Amino acid sequence: MLARVKNGYPFVATKDVGYGRDALIYENGLRVPRSEKGYKVAHKNAVLICAEGGSAGKKIGLTDRDICFGNKLYANEVWEGIDLATFFTSIKHLASSVSFRPG
Repeated sequence: MLARVKNGYPFVATKDVGYGRDALIYENGLRVPRSEKGYKVAHKNAVLICAEGGSAGKKIGLTDRDICFGNKLYANEVWEGIDLATFFTSIKHLASSVSFRPG
């Protein structure tokens, strides 16, 4: 359950993700208690990509802490040995060059 608790994972929704290198908005008033099991967790250094609507593929950001995230976002976590900066830049370039239209 989303709550206005002091401790817990920050909850990040599409509205909290910017375009490219903008910092994510973590302090939006919503957190998920760490004991709550019904939410998706993305770990520090995950690349978030908006998946729906007019912002699909345009809104992209990098987490600097563990978070819970909304259902209109994809979280991509890199494997050990993959350079995070290169991965982020590649995803950002790919997302900006591909059309995200249905069908």
